[in-house]
Amino acid sequence: MSINKKKKIYGLLIILNLLALIMAGGVLYARISFHFLKLPEEIRLSPKPVLKKEPVPKPIMQRKKQGNPNSHLKDKILVTRPKEEKSKKNKAFKTIFSYHAPDAKSVSVVGSFSRWKPIKMERKNGNWTVYVWILPGKYIYHYRVDGEKMLDPRKPKAEIGESIVEVK
Repeated sequence: MSINKKKKIYGLLIILNLLALIMAGGVLYARISFHFLKLPEEIRLSPKPVLKKEPVPKPIMQRKKQGNPNSHLKDKILVTRPKEEKSKKNKAFKTIFSYHAPDAKSVSVVGSFSRWKPIKMERKNGNWTVYVWILPGKYIYHYRVDGEKMLDPRKPKAEIGESIVEVK
């Protein structure tokens, strides 16, 4: 190749690189200016959902006459609020988990009621026990005896290989 052809090719490559650099700079400028300028016409915030609040009961004003001998006291205003219904919440029940393993060094119960986090158990005369507050329902669980998974021999088994406890 001659020197003139090489100069033309290098010149063309330099022009193409400059065009690519200018285009990238334009895109970068547009993004930065949109981010920092934030003109009101350009910003479209999505509307937040309106939460419907239940109306708070207003106090009922009642006048109550006093029938006592203190005649210097005028009518007193008694402020009462309507009785609010208590929401019925499920109450947790104290559930006992026990496992007989006299030679074990550590035992814990792991289940869906604890989001699969182990709950350590205490040893008394070879029996390991723990009290757990659980909401009513059916839960699957197992014991961890010295790091090994063990099922409860006194409870029914689930198809997936876990023991089942039902809290009522």
